[in-house]
This record gives sequence, C-alpha cells and structure tokens, in this order.
Amino acid sequence: MLSLNTMFNFSYFIYSFFQKRKVIFILLILIACGALGFFASKIKLEEDITRFVPSDKNSQSINSILDNLKSKDKLIVHASAKNGENIDQLIAQTDSVYSRIQQKLSKEDYIDITYTLSDDRMQQVYDVFYHNLPLFLEEKEEVLCLHKVFIQQILFIS
Repeated sequence: MLSLNTMFNFSYFIYSFFQKRKVIFILLILIACGALGFFASKIKLEEDITRFVPSDKNSQSINSILDNLKSKDKLIVHASAKNGENIDQLIAQTDSVYSRIQQKLSKEDYIDITYTLSDDRMQQVYDVFYHNLPLFLEEKEEVLCLHKVFIQQILFIS
C-alpha cells in the first residue's frame, strides 16, 4: 500500500511537470476528450429491453406477446381504493387527475388519452390473458389449476 507521502510526491510531480508545460497538458486534455467523444459516438442504444432477458422457451413466448401488444408504447395509470367504501371518492379523484392532465399538457404532447375502457376492449385484454394463461402461471399454480380442471371434468362426467 502506498503511503500518503508517496502519493503526495507523485501528485506534486505531475502538478509541477504540467505547470511548466501547459501546452502539453492542454493537448493531452484535448486528445483525451476527443478519444472519449469518439468512443461515446460508437455506443448504440437499444430500446428493446427484451434482448437483455435470457432466451429460453418461456421468455421467447413472453417476448413475442410483448412485441405484438399494441399498448406497449402507452402509459397506463391504475387507480385503486384500499377498501370498497371509497369508490365515489376514487372516481372523483381520477376525474380530477384526468382534467388536470388535459389542462397541463398541450395536444402535441400526446396522441390520445383513453380515460375509460370499453367493454369490448376489456374483453380483448381478458382474451389475451386467458389464451396465454400458462405463461403467467408458475409451475405450482399450473399444477393446481390442472388438478382443479381435472376434478371438475370428473364431476361433470358423473
């Protein structure tokens, strides 16, 4: 481990070296900034975060679902109440948030605001979820669901 005196002497040597040779110091700074700028310009930013997920059968299925979602570029705000008694207050607060968003944002900032979902749209969400249910379940939950379905089929047959 370097002693404090050694580090001080080294720092003082660098300081005194460049104090006498300011042109060399400025050139080194410019070369370092140019090299950093060059390498920074070679960075390619990737917006598809699914490429960072390991590629196995389950994650490929989830990634294909996420790629085909029309709502992947949308911001979804979900409001809920702690108990079912304050529903009217929750509706009033969400109405207030919706009106403030429309007042504060200009029309150029967004394409459309969907304040409530139609029944058809909600049915589409449920359909996607139910058709891909095994992807959303863990192994224990999947076995439990299969067991319940099996019991229901036996009861239906008898």
